[in-house]
Amino acid sequence: MNIGLDIAAMLELGDVESLRKALRSNPVKVRMEAARALGELGNERAVEALVEALIDPSERVQDAVSEAIAHLYHPSSLRPLLTALTHRSDRVRAAAAITLSRKDEKRAVKALIHTLDDPSPRVRASVADALGRLEDDRAIDPLIEALGDRAEEVRAAAADALGILGKKRAIRPLVRSLRDRSEKVRAAAAASLGFIEDSQATAPLIKALKDPAVNVRKEASDALGQIGDARAVRPLLAALEDVDIEVRSEAARALGYIGDARAVGPLIEMVSRGGAMARSSAAMALGWIGDSRAFEPLMHALKDRSPAVRAFAVHALGRMNDKTAFEHVVPLLDDKDHFVRESAVEALQELGGVRAIAHLDRALKDPVPRVRWSAAMSMGFIGSPRSVDSLSRALHDEDLDVRQQALEALSRIEVPEARKVRERSRPREDEEVDVSHL
Repeated sequence: MNIGLDIAAMLELGDVESLRKALRSNPVKVRMEAARALGELGNERAVEALVEALIDPSERVQDAVSEAIAHLYHPSSLRPLLTALTHRSDRVRAAAAITLSRKDEKRAVKALIHTLDDPSPRVRASVADALGRLEDDRAIDPLIEALGDRAEEVRAAAADALGILGKKRAIRPLVRSLRDRSEKVRAAAAASLGFIEDSQATAPLIKALKDPAVNVRKEASDALGQIGDARAVRPLLAALEDVDIEVRSEAARALGYIGDARAVGPLIEMVSRGGAMARSSAAMALGWIGDSRAFEPLMHALKDRSPAVRAFAVHALGRMNDKTAFEHVVPLLDDKDHFVRESAVEALQELGGVRAIAHLDRALKDPVPRVRWSAAMSMGFIGSPRSVDSLSRALHDEDLDVRQQALEALSRIEVPEARKVRERSRPREDEEVDVSHL
């Protein structure tokens, strides 16, 4: 039996009952196909069948069902989901909440707020997550109240949601949550305070840099970087000596976000010692700060044994835009790591302008599509007529994304030759060239 053809036939006939039965069959693939087919049908009976399937034991099927419902625009799709919030199974209630958020269904906010009182912690956490995704201010006060829920997972989900909503009246409750007995909640609160980006949170987050939990210290470092308050510079410099390499790396990135020159010396020291994660973070931060003292250490980092360090050093030199780095970056187009080669392409665009065209033409022949894509994009930003021939050849690249980017790049070059190439270029019958998103 050809299951794919059977599902296709059921879809063509609009046979909801047979598709409902297929949702109860053994092979996971069949259940996923049936879910997608019911989503395409989109009538009320199909929605009811999908809601029933939210209880499927396979997470893959649950995701397929949830996605199918989320993309329904039939007006009948809301009522069964609201009904599912009162289903006997907590798994169905939780899945219904998340599915409502995927649909961006603002009409469900009131019902979801009511469901924050559900007896199941799993459901309450899913509802808190859903309310955050829906980004409706009516949820702020109920979510603040949920920060005091007896279940850790609910408090953490509420903290996450308040960060997404990003309102200042959540700052004080989130600061209180920095003292929660749960590491997970404290980390979520720190992260959300960073999303809100208000300096009221600076002092409490500085205290959180001393938290016994690594994840809390990491999130506090990141949050302080997002807020950008100069009062955090000295505590973050101290965090560069944290016992955990991830905390040290996050502190380095945060100092880069803040951009204070006091960080340059310690970051220069860091870029030449310690683990690869710390060295690459320091290189990245020095690029954001852009202080000329970092130029030579970053040039030295181009020879680092770690590809990540080389890639971030190249990126940093491109941001600093010191043209003398150009000749030193060119050899990295032959680096064995394709992320380094991609970073070199982007840096050469910044450092060389038209002078980089010949080197970017070489990058258009790179074996990795992503590098070729970056080369085409960089040629478009430079906008030189000298790129037209190279980009014309790239329109025949084996990779669709490269072809799309080449076409987009040609649209940036305002010369008759580029216009002629664009006019001659047509999508092949087996593809759609849509560059509107690029």
